[in-house]
Amino acid sequence: MSNLPVLVAIFFGPVSALLVSRALDRLREKRKTRLELYHTAMSYRASWLHPDSLRALNNIDIVFNKRKDQPVREAWEKMLAHVATPRPENEAGAKKWDDRTLDLRVDLYQQLGAAVGFEHNLDYIKTHMYYPQYHVDAELEWLQIRRLILKLLSSDELIKKLKSPTTDELAKQFATNQVPGTLIVPERPAAVDKTSG
Repeated sequence: MSNLPVLVAIFFGPVSALLVSRALDRLREKRKTRLELYHTAMSYRASWLHPDSLRALNNIDIVFNKRKDQPVREAWEKMLAHVATPRPENEAGAKKWDDRTLDLRVDLYQQLGAAVGFEHNLDYIKTHMYYPQYHVDAELEWLQIRRLILKLLSSDELIKKLKSPTTDELAKQFATNQVPGTLIVPERPAAVDKTSG
């Protein structure tokens, strides 16, 4: 009977150590995932529409899903509600919308930081980032190019030029030799019979 505690310790000691080790690994992995999301969001805060930034933001509900993370999810919900509203076309309205978006993003970054142990104030989050003017200019140029292409593709004049003719129109053009790119071959004179001469 006195050997029973020793046998139980020999058997359950390694098993419990393994279970504790796995539990600690899961906790470390969750912490790592939370930190990676925060680092990605903060790294791209100057260009928050970057795909990596959007991927991180869209994972907030999954990664920050504990009761203690409620402030993070509330900040995310506020930002989502705002960006779901159309951005005004006029300059003053667009600036106001952009400023509100920035304020909500900064609040979200602050809540994310607090959830993983970083305490940055609003001014730090807004101003302490590096994003070269070259990248700003390149993004604006691409936006202008895309808008110009869309404008060209949606113009009625271009659609008329690109519209393919109907079969009847093609037949009429072909009959009158007006089909672009067709070669007009003159008729050959009838062969002269040289044997009947």
